[in-house]
Amino acid sequence: MDFPAGFGINGIVSEDSDSLALITAPDGMKAAAVFTTNKLKAHPVLYSSEILAEKLHKAVLVNRGSANAATGPAGREKLEELIGSVSKRTSFPPETILAASTGVIGKHINCAEENIDALCAERDSVKPVEFAKAIMTTDTREKTAWGTCEIGGQKITVFGAAKGAGMIAPQMATMLAFIVTDANLSKEMLQTAVKEVSDKSFNCVIVDGDTSTNDTVFLLSSGKAPHRQIEKKSKSYDIFYGCLERVCKALAEMLASDGEGASKMVKIKVRGTDSDSQAQKAARAIAVSPLCKTAFYGASPNWGRIASAIGAAGIDVNLSCFSIYANGVSWVTEGKPASACLAQLREVLQGSKYELDIVLGSGKGKSRVYTCDYTPEYVRINAHYVT
Repeated sequence: MDFPAGFGINGIVSEDSDSLALITAPDGMKAAAVFTTNKLKAHPVLYSSEILAEKLHKAVLVNRGSANAATGPAGREKLEELIGSVSKRTSFPPETILAASTGVIGKHINCAEENIDALCAERDSVKPVEFAKAIMTTDTREKTAWGTCEIGGQKITVFGAAKGAGMIAPQMATMLAFIVTDANLSKEMLQTAVKEVSDKSFNCVIVDGDTSTNDTVFLLSSGKAPHRQIEKKSKSYDIFYGCLERVCKALAEMLASDGEGASKMVKIKVRGTDSDSQAQKAARAIAVSPLCKTAFYGASPNWGRIASAIGAAGIDVNLSCFSIYANGVSWVTEGKPASACLAQLREVLQGSKYELDIVLGSGKGKSRVYTCDYTPEYVRINAHYVT
């Protein structure tokens, strides 16, 4: 598939120092972003927030290995030194280079000069898979997604790459996502789009309920597509947004499926509440519950854990309405176990991917989150995560 016009993308995987990845737009790009809500923000989050108001940017630089969070003034200095090194090699002004980091909190950036040289020498290359591999930490596989649409008879391309496997909660997480497009949108509409799409995709991913210091979603536009610039919500915006949403939801599912140690990806859909916020609260309560997540791992038909998690979140559980379906198979119907479906239900719960549809009433509120199970491997990974 064609890559969005106007961009270069590549990555350098390193075992002895931080891996590096780079997105470039030699003619400039508009950038919008959403960042972590964690009060302990990493230096690249603070730095990128400061320069995001620039009208045009030339690059996004990513290092993997060092989160560069909780590293004090020296962490900021090292980040600026790294950006300066890239600026010198590419002739991009430092203030046009956005940054993101992922890795161990409290660890300083450590990038080999030869890797910076190699990265910048390939700045015009289009190697999206190499980029995706270079940003992986505990991920077991790279995560990329593509989408196309037409605006005014012109083809639009959207590409997304993401990383994240653990420390993932609804306020985003140790999750980085980079979405690039040649669609022509104003900077204001880009910001609107990235906020809206993050709420419907990345902010619906829960692996373990922890919110990281580094999570970032960038939406980058080269504006190279020859259609009229999108400056407000319109039919053209809706077409673009639909394509963007498909890409981001695909990445969100990949993130949940690749949760640390996960053996199953579970979509949790809650409906019938008085408001969307109530449904969201209930869905998230299930997704972060260790009892529910270990039951997912064991394919246990213990639906009481789900009901208890919802009630503990402060949501009323009216048993006369309470029903659960797993991939359409009845698990609980109006508060009573669907015993006749137990064999079929067990088969669904043993699968690697399924959707729970939970009905709490007759209201119009609804929400959906993406989560995974807890396995012994999750504990092993996080008990020994030092690099």
